[in-house]
Amino acid sequence: MIKRFQEKGMSKPDSELVVSKMAQYENLFVHFKVSEELGLQLPEDNDAFLLTDAFVMFCSYAFFGALPLLVYFLGTINIFTDQDIFMISFLFTCLLLLSLGIAKSYYTSISWYSSGLETIMIGISCASVSYAVGSLVVSNL
Repeated sequence: MIKRFQEKGMSKPDSELVVSKMAQYENLFVHFKVSEELGLQLPEDNDAFLLTDAFVMFCSYAFFGALPLLVYFLGTINIFTDQDIFMISFLFTCLLLLSLGIAKSYYTSISWYSSGLETIMIGISCASVSYAVGSLVVSNL
């Protein structure tokens, strides 16, 4: 942290003094180190916020997880083949992941296209691993 203060224009003796004083206050020191050096926010200590955050995560997971599966209801109409339904679901999933990545970019310092691409790539990687594991399980039955 001393180097961090020096990069911002503080002299070495002053930065050492500031860091030694901050180290005496553990919560302040940890909060500053996490937010300044890692660019992260520490969670609130209030349990009500934790429950609210958990509920929002559950709702978003249920909503965004169910949307690509709804495409499979098109299979009951008998207009599309199984391959068509899979591709429609894949494209719809990529579109949803892109929108989640763009939404994430509003809360971070990452550009919208970089955040969207990162979210799509993580989603495709996770899906590839799950399909590979599923194929291994089915082939071994």
